[in-house]
Amino acid sequence: MTKVTIRSLLVLCFLVFAGFASAEDTEYPVIVPPEMCGRYFMVPIYFEKRGNENPDDVMLLLYDTGASHTVIDPDAIERVSGQNVKDKRRVNLIDLRSGPLKISKFNVRVVELDHLETALGSKFDGILGYSFFRKYLLTLDYANEEMRLDIGKLPKPDGKTIFSAKGKDKRPWITMQLGDEKVKLLIDSGSNGTMSLRDLGDYPSFAPPTPVSISQRFDHLDYNKGIRSKGDLTFGDHRVATPIVRSVPKTQLLGNQIMQNYLFTFDQKKKRVRIIRNPDVDDSTPVSLPSSYSDGLLTAPHREGLEVKSILDDSPASRSDIKVGDIVLEVDSKPALRKGCRPKIPSREPRHYRIRRGDATFERTLEQTVVVE
Repeated sequence: MTKVTIRSLLVLCFLVFAGFASAEDTEYPVIVPPEMCGRYFMVPIYFEKRGNENPDDVMLLLYDTGASHTVIDPDAIERVSGQNVKDKRRVNLIDLRSGPLKISKFNVRVVELDHLETALGSKFDGILGYSFFRKYLLTLDYANEEMRLDIGKLPKPDGKTIFSAKGKDKRPWITMQLGDEKVKLLIDSGSNGTMSLRDLGDYPSFAPPTPVSISQRFDHLDYNKGIRSKGDLTFGDHRVATPIVRSVPKTQLLGNQIMQNYLFTFDQKKKRVRIIRNPDVDDSTPVSLPSSYSDGLLTAPHREGLEVKSILDDSPASRSDIKVGDIVLEVDSKPALRKGCRPKIPSREPRHYRIRRGDATFERTLEQTVVVE
């Protein structure tokens, strides 16, 4: 496998804090300054020598606890380094910085990510894998939009707020209770949903599974169904009342729509996770999740925008003249390729689309209606 070394981006091998001779001299905790994209933590990384005054010199990497590896788009590497790496599978990136972090060396995979950037709807250069902060206690604080690094270790699991994160690989896993059933979930900050399970028919629900969305994966699309569980999701002292659950073909997930209600602290060395309720919230009050809304358009990334892949039955889209294969060029007067980050709370406002079919373009406004109550 060919490798190339570039003086640019992150670290897996060595990580120190700027202005200190060693990490031991640093005052903890240290805040890594993310840029939030909805419920995603985007970590800005830039050349130490070039600085971050020019936005084109900064790469935004989505921190994903569900990712085993770090991957970066080759166009982003070329933009910040001037070197073409499209024929490389891995590169070494050297002498980088992210806020107070000084990064010595980082080996990353080079992968085309244009389709994922389109799905996100915002500037996006790569995915920062879970193990990047493995030497530290990392806290994801959704309420304050912070990523905090500390030293030390978490106490042994107590089944209340501290849990084992052991699973089939090095990523963080947790066992929770959904109604009467135990479920093993990958804690996935890169999943923009509530929770995802295989075989939805095995879980008591208020209505049969119904199609709700399409999820863009690295190399394929997942067509998702959804239910409102009759049982609560419980883990230790915490309870999520009758959550919405989406289908998934393989790995079962805990997504960031539930994670945002808590502080998650990961101890990768001991394979433990601490989960406590957000400050200023009564922990005895269960988390309540809103209904799922849709206009019925199920779309996937396309080089010009978003391609209509399917239309939900009995939906606003099904009652319009929009057809499968149409290309969405704009969403709410913004290019579909840059429609912006999804809001933390799903919107119920109508959406306005500009659509291309062949050589013709037209506009339609669609209401958002409940698909899972």
